[in-house]
Amino acid sequence: CMRAQPGTPVAIEEEFSLLTCSIICYLTFGDKIK
Repeated sequence: CMRAQPGTPVAIEEEFSLLTCSIICYLTFGDKIK
């Protein structure tokens, strides 16, 4: 998954994208990613 860089001007959007990616990864791969 893509990892957002902290401190960016679009930090909130980046964190939301990272959260969404984490959810997708979790749903796809399950407990393989911790």
